[in-house]
Amino acid sequence: MRISHLKFLGFALLAASFSHAGSVNVAHVTGAYCGYYNGANMCSVYFDQKITGSPVCVPTSASSEQPHRFQFRLDDVGKGILAIALSAQNTGALVQADGTNACSIWGDTETLNTLFLMPPNYPAFN
Repeated sequence: MRISHLKFLGFALLAASFSHAGSVNVAHVTGAYCGYYNGANMCSVYFDQKITGSPVCVPTSASSEQPHRFQFRLDDVGKGILAIALSAQNTGALVQADGTNACSIWGDTETLNTLFLMPPNYPAFN
């Protein structure tokens, strides 16, 4: 019985090592949406590139806009994320975004973890 628990733990650790959050790199913000829906203040941010590495909660048959979108809560941190997203959209600045590997706000859209505003000279910065 103890060996089966160890096998399960090993399998769980192995599966966790293969899971990763979605990300979009060197992208433009194409839009943002905020609203109160289903009991939560939430926002979506849209990118000109598809998010890669999305978790299984994002269906492969998603609508054309879904693979380009992350969601986040409109709390104090979310207000900062929204400010970065709107700034990037208005200036045409490049961003990098990483998800949480979960769809904790909306069941089929990955939750945003970080949004990084790239330096103006990013290609030379790299």
